[in-house]
Amino acid sequence: MLDNIDPHYEMRCLQKWVEYLDTELTFPIHSIVSDSEDDWLIKCGDKVLVKSLPHIADMYGVIASIRLNGKKYEFPLCDLEVIDKALADFQLVEDYRTWFSNK
Repeated sequence: MLDNIDPHYEMRCLQKWVEYLDTELTFPIHSIVSDSEDDWLIKCGDKVLVKSLPHIADMYGVIASIRLNGKKYEFPLCDLEVIDKALADFQLVEDYRTWFSNK
């Protein structure tokens, strides 16, 4: 997926991930927050609905547009886990999370 992209150009790699995931994922995606800062409104274990991947942020990677309790938020995709492990979406997000944590 990242063929012909210099791994040192992190923002280009992230853009490629967004393009790939946008075409491959089936939105909305039921997910759970796997990591969160203690003082954030969104907590570890919260169940959220991923609606889209609107942009990337230098420090946080691919940003997901999510819904939690009927409200819209943006949250790093690397801190979300797809609930249904049988879905292809689960492996796609896990692949991204693995890449992001090892970049």
